[in-house]
Amino acid sequence: MKIRKRKIFLIIGLVMLVLAACSNVDGDLDNKWQLRQYQYADGSIKRQDSIFYNFQKGSFSAICLLKNGSYQTFFGNYSLKGDKISIILLPETKCNRRKY
Repeated sequence: MKIRKRKIFLIIGLVMLVLAACSNVDGDLDNKWQLRQYQYADGSIKRQDSIFYNFQKGSFSAICLLKNGSYQTFFGNYSLKGDKISIILLPETKCNRRKY
């Protein structure tokens, strides 16, 4: 009987852990994104297709494809307050650039 109760508690605990890990805390922000264009204050637009970024549970990452065929990655943490986002990048490491 004791073993059966332990199994039930273990299963309930695992289910709750999986549900917590899969929760979408930041709504539509969580996921992988590609920067397609940006707009300057004067209204001019520049197209871009080589920057990819990811937001997930407070972690931020970005990959920038460089013209020479290598790439650079950036990692950090982010927080949301209303409709504003703050990103704090971690210090850059020397192993971030690689050929692909």
